[in-house]
Amino acid sequence: MSDLMTSTNSEKEEIIEEVKQQLAAANAQELLTKMTEKCFCKCITRPGAQLNSSEQKCISMCMDRFIDSWNLVSRAYGTRIQREQNRINICKALCRENGFMGDEDGLVRGNRIS
Repeated sequence: MSDLMTSTNSEKEEIIEEVKQQLAAANAQELLTKMTEKCFCKCITRPGAQLNSSEQKCISMCMDRFIDSWNLVSRAYGTRIQREQNRINICKALCRENGFMGDEDGLVRGNRIS
């Protein structure tokens, strides 16, 4: 992989897409692991060679509720991130409008006579 600072936009987009795919796979693995742990502990009282009908029903309902909850939290988190990103963009626009420029140490007053 080439240095990110010298990569073309196409290469950067490819890297970003790859990272997104890796994050999606990691999230799916985490969902499966947590769901398995929680539903097994809740529903399986006596492990054996087969699940009885009440254990099967419990696991099915547990998995449905877990996935619904996971999706709800994911949507709420995504909405919050979008809201914060919008707030940051508004602040940046206001700062530019008023002659402030961002740097690594924060905002500094531009070459504007106040």
